[in-house]
Amino acid sequence: MAIVGVVGLPGSGKTTLIKQYAERGFAVFDDIGRNGNWTPHPEAIRAAAAAGDVIVSDILFCCDSSEEAAEFFRQTKLGIRGFQGRLDFMQRVGLPIEWIFFENDPTQCEKNCRVRYQGQPSRNVAFEIWLIQILSGLYHPPAGSLPVVVASARK
Repeated sequence: MAIVGVVGLPGSGKTTLIKQYAERGFAVFDDIGRNGNWTPHPEAIRAAAAAGDVIVSDILFCCDSSEEAAEFFRQTKLGIRGFQGRLDFMQRVGLPIEWIFFENDPTQCEKNCRVRYQGQPSRNVAFEIWLIQILSGLYHPPAGSLPVVVASARK
């Protein structure tokens, strides 16, 4: 049983990496904060890990501490319940998590978002770019982080 956590800005390549793990049989928890409530996730991840390998990601993992998470929520005014930073999330899961970090490269992430959402009017590219701008100021990945993926146009 392994739990892998993926950390990076929107458009960094998290979902691309997660698809590779899914092909290897990992249970996937991608973009887990999108419904606005983090409270049930640690328990669900523990349960999935009891049955096999798990991979989890969310842009909010860019916030290590409760202070960084509070600053993100202050700037965005987004109402997401139960998230107090990546370190708190690890404690709530209560099992070891191997973290994979992407570099903090907001310029490439913005380009990737523009490519990814080209021709998809249902996605708000401006919102994604706004999140990149805020999170890039709070995100401090360790040395040796993965380079941001360079997106190519969809066919």
